[in-house]
Amino acid sequence: MSVASKKKEKAKNLEQLNRRYVNRITVAKHGKLAYEQNDFINAIKHYNMYIKIIADVKEVDDKRINPGLFNPEQELSEMLLISHIYWDLARIYDRTPHLSKEFHRCLSQFISFTTGHPYQVVNSEMLRRYIRAGKVINKKDFQDAYDKIYVNSKKCYVATHCFGFNAPETNAIRKIKPHLLKSHMGNAFTDYYYRYSPYLVTFLQKNPKFDFVFTKLMARPILSVFSKIIRSFII
Repeated sequence: MSVASKKKEKAKNLEQLNRRYVNRITVAKHGKLAYEQNDFINAIKHYNMYIKIIADVKEVDDKRINPGLFNPEQELSEMLLISHIYWDLARIYDRTPHLSKEFHRCLSQFISFTTGHPYQVVNSEMLRRYIRAGKVINKKDFQDAYDKIYVNSKKCYVATHCFGFNAPETNAIRKIKPHLLKSHMGNAFTDYYYRYSPYLVTFLQKNPKFDFVFTKLMARPILSVFSKIIRSFII
């Protein structure tokens, strides 16, 4: 093949890939619709088609897609969509014992595309509710996924805002989470905290005067004492 022919072929392939990329959201929607209709064969087909498009754009094997290939500032919505596609695939494969390897791979990808991203709390709540509904077959695997995303999360919004990410007080308060999650009331409190504390911190950042009153005069003294108690009795 001549150089000119190679260039022409490359341009043609690039044009085809661009058309596929533009159509990727439609492909994903077809997969979601099939999933909701319990048409799992077509759901897998369209979801894998979407993943293949993304893999081709990123120039990697479709089994090697990872968050490091994406710019979180520019492609966050794409990453969220990918996490939900792997979530649906994991739930499909959970019902299919002979596809255990694919189940674990997709669940692992769901964890990778969830942990450390702004939508982490939403995804962890989605996972918690699914486990609680009693729909899972591989319950331990789903619970382990929840632990990795949620319990071991470094997010501690209010404490981080008050003291800083790696402050002794913040690290101490993080240690209380596994203990809280052992009780019904602790679970309820933790859910409430993760649902509303990001909004509180955002509000404080936008309102310096209120931030001073709440953070310096109220939250910091209380959390400081609380962290000392934790370090004395738990850590």
